[in-house]
Amino acid sequence: MIETHGGVQHVELAPQLWCVVFFPFIAAIAISYFGLTLGSASEKEKTDAGDTIARIAALGPFAALLTALYYVYELSQIAPKSRYFLLHFANLLRIGQLDANVDLALDPLAATFAIVIAAVGGAVALLLAQRSKQNKNVSWQLFARLNACIAAALLFVLADNFPLALVGWGATGALASSLAISKTESGARARRISFVAARFGDGAFLVAAASLFWSFGGTFTDGDYIPDLDARYAAVSNAAAEPTAPGHTSPTAKASITLASTPGALLFVDESHAPLENAGSPVRAPAVRQAVDAGMHTFRVHPGSGIDDSIVAHVRFTEGAEIALVLVGATANLREMRDQLTLTDDRGTTWRRDALIARRAFGSVGVVTFACLMMLIAAAIRGAALPFEAWLAGATESSLMPTAVFVQGVAACSGIYLLARVSFLFELSPVASTIAALLGAFTALVAGIAMFASTRPLRTVSYLACAQFGFAMMALGAGSPIDAVILVATATFATAALALSLARVSSPDGLQMTRVSIFALSVAPIPGAGISFMVIRAIGAAGASDSRWINDTAQIVAVYAAGLVSYVLWKMLHVASKKDDKNPAKTAKKSSADEMPPLEKNLVIAFFGAAFVLGLAFDLSLLSGHPFTSDASPLASWLAPGLALSTARGSSGV
Repeated sequence: MIETHGGVQHVELAPQLWCVVFFPFIAAIAISYFGLTLGSASEKEKTDAGDTIARIAALGPFAALLTALYYVYELSQIAPKSRYFLLHFANLLRIGQLDANVDLALDPLAATFAIVIAAVGGAVALLLAQRSKQNKNVSWQLFARLNACIAAALLFVLADNFPLALVGWGATGALASSLAISKTESGARARRISFVAARFGDGAFLVAAASLFWSFGGTFTDGDYIPDLDARYAAVSNAAAEPTAPGHTSPTAKASITLASTPGALLFVDESHAPLENAGSPVRAPAVRQAVDAGMHTFRVHPGSGIDDSIVAHVRFTEGAEIALVLVGATANLREMRDQLTLTDDRGTTWRRDALIARRAFGSVGVVTFACLMMLIAAAIRGAALPFEAWLAGATESSLMPTAVFVQGVAACSGIYLLARVSFLFELSPVASTIAALLGAFTALVAGIAMFASTRPLRTVSYLACAQFGFAMMALGAGSPIDAVILVATATFATAALALSLARVSSPDGLQMTRVSIFALSVAPIPGAGISFMVIRAIGAAGASDSRWINDTAQIVAVYAAGLVSYVLWKMLHVASKKDDKNPAKTAKKSSADEMPPLEKNLVIAFFGAAFVLGLAFDLSLLSGHPFTSDASPLASWLAPGLALSTARGSSGV
């Protein structure tokens, strides 16, 4: 009889998931190939190759966007508890319990950020392609770095384990820095600052991953690592009823077995010397719902690579039951970590969770708190939170406007995605949650003060992105990861719309769109208007927190920060309006060069429309009478299964 229970994440296989990362990656390679052949080409050949490069640069991210949208549709067609696509691409390294493979995964959380990154990256590629066609001053290296950065960011978002996520995280930071910074003296200084800061972030991420990996498998005592004595795998069932007695089991009754861990492992049933087969081929993990006979079985998992086999004995299957073999112990996979924390025994004891909370990193600091703080440092550096808020403004100020928009967006998205993905660990650490909320609130305040002191539009927009990142971090620390995810997604689109419209503010279209963008970015409580109500939600979430520090200090600081940011935005609109000499139409007629190109105009409309739709979809909970909760929002229902540990404990799917 099965003694282990839990809300294990159900997995569906997606063999073509690699296309999301592949399209921008192959576009970067193709651009590099064409660019390297331009040295000895004629002028006409250079022109033709330049047009080809521009088309490829825009095609890569938009192909990734369409693929991500297709998988969003596929996710929407299955049960909410089963919305997790997995692809095992290749085995890389397996040493002891360390399993580092090229495994990609897509759930609603990853799909949301993949769409935002691909959409903004594709729009930036289109703008650079238009600029290249007009004045030919956009190098092929810029196009190649842009597509490579998009591919790296998508790899980080879709990575199913820490080693692969570290590769995507580090590549995104390096490519974003080289993409944004020009070759001026100030650009070189910003390059050095961002490079050093990024390496600290990579190191913090690595330390957090290593501490979690070892702590899930054992503990360090007096300098000696003592592994746990738990079995390597636990059999978990989603069946609510008691198993049928052996004598009442039909000889032809069937059940199913799932093994989503240890990719490439072979599964043996009972005393068979041959692995379980499907259509004449051996079944290798990840294997989902493979048919077995009902009754009592013993399984042997053969990982390969000279590693000892693991035995899972006396597992009883009722007719139609689904049993999952869940990895127990050291793992570099966040999905497997969360699955372990939901496991309970027949007495309802969460022994894996209790053991992890009890472990110490050093002194009285718990390993969960330590890992969360390291993740917080990595995300703060990437998202330019306090005290690292200056590097993003310095980096983007010396770059082209389109690339600055992308760097700001990918910095905020990758930082918040990391924190949202480990939000189930922040649930276990009130200390780390409080620090995250306070750091976010003070980041928003400092960024608002910097906006007030700034006289340069692009630098002001960069500090605005830092402020929105701070509000999102505060919502995460207050226990509202859904608010944080929607806030940073809407802020990325709305801030991009503001930055592009400010570049053409001397034209009537640019001025009008600047007004609309500022209206959306202000903190006026207008439901559906971009991120306006998202900030109010974040402040409300801080006020509803059980922590006194979050409830009092963070909320008060955030209110002042929101007011300051709103004031600076409306001041920007006032200054922009005065530059028209009270007649913007005549000014635009005198200078056709300042007119807003149709492409930029359409992209601003698309960005603002995306922010508005996201905000409106999230604010639909107002219609149910819940102004500061997200339970009734369809967008919240979409994101909830993949975020919080409490949500995972409530699920029952295999």
